[in-house]
Amino acid sequence: MLTPADGPVPAREHTRATVHLARALPTGPLCPPAPEVPRTAPNTYEIDGTSVELSGVFRSLRNPGLLSDGGTADLRLGLPAQSLLDRFVIPSTALDCLLRTSVLDGRRPGPVPVIVPTGLADIRLYTGANDPALAAAHPQGLTLRHWYAADGAEHCALVGPDGRALIAATGITGAVRGSYDPSTGRWS
Repeated sequence: MLTPADGPVPAREHTRATVHLARALPTGPLCPPAPEVPRTAPNTYEIDGTSVELSGVFRSLRNPGLLSDGGTADLRLGLPAQSLLDRFVIPSTALDCLLRTSVLDGRRPGPVPVIVPTGLADIRLYTGANDPALAAAHPQGLTLRHWYAADGAEHCALVGPDGRALIAATGITGAVRGSYDPSTGRWS
């Protein structure tokens, strides 16, 4: 279990961002559909013995699966009627789930890692909705996709019903906190 240290947060830079704003939201790019029916993958954040156990709204990542070009999962935003998320400008829970989808890679056999995201090269928002607005607009949920293009470029996107990205992210890095091997049911 990963637990923050007691005491004050150290006085150091924790994040840096360059933000480009547009006058209007652009239309998100089309994302490739899943090339086949996904193979069931473990949700490494919810399995007994995980080093990074998530609960509450962070259990919105459902049905993870492995694909020949990466992976997929469902985003089911089960949010309380009123919460702090109502005041957030960006869909932070959806973004967190999207970053965690990056561990789903059906091209690679063996264990599925559990990571703590530590970096993100680029994020593009094609929606002005926060988590509650996404949940209200898409009660059936949305699709989280992680894939590698033919040129080897890695992509992650929250995909709307029309197949277009609502959020797109690249350059996701993370600290691996363990790996779960579904064939043995063991952590390493």
